[in-house]
Amino acid sequence: MAATEIRHPVAGDTRGVIDLVYRSPNLDNNSPYFYGMWVKEWWRSSAVALEDGRVVGVLLGFVRPTAPDVYFAWQTCIDPATRNSELATELYDFVLDELCRDGVDRLEMTVNSDNRLVRLLLAKLARRYGSPVQNAILFPGEDLADGHYTEELRAIDLRAWTTSARLVQS
Repeated sequence: MAATEIRHPVAGDTRGVIDLVYRSPNLDNNSPYFYGMWVKEWWRSSAVALEDGRVVGVLLGFVRPTAPDVYFAWQTCIDPATRNSELATELYDFVLDELCRDGVDRLEMTVNSDNRLVRLLLAKLARRYGSPVQNAILFPGEDLADGHYTEELRAIDLRAWTTSARLVQS
C-alpha cells in the first residue's frame, strides 16, 4: 500500500480534485471554476489525500460565516481504489483538529436519504467524536429545482472530542 499524505489543498491539486469528484457517481459535480475557487479560498477548511502524488481523497468544507462555531462539510470523496478504509475519517480529523482549536464545536453536512455511504460515514464520525447524529430537514425537495431530493441536515456535536486528550496535547 502506498503511503498516504494528508494536507490542505494547493492550486496544483485542483485538477486531481475535479477528476476524483467527477468519477464519483453519487456526488453533485460543480464546475471546474468552483473547485479552483474552493482550493484557492477555502483551503484551510479542506483537505486532500495523496498517494504517489495522485489525489485519492478530498474533503471540501467551510466554517459557516453566520455560525463560526460550525464546520459545514460540502463534499467528501474517496477513490474506491485506495485501500485505506479509514481515509475519510483521517481527512475529517485533519481538518477538525485545527478548526476545533479555533472554536468550531459542531460538524454539519447534508445528505439525501438514499446515500448509504454518507450515512455509514456519519455513524462512524458520531462514534469517533462521541456524539449522536442530529437530524433535520434543511431544504424540502419541492423548494429546490425540479426533481431535486430533500436535503437532510445532519449534525454532530464535537465538544466531547475537543475536550478529549486528543486535542489537549500541544
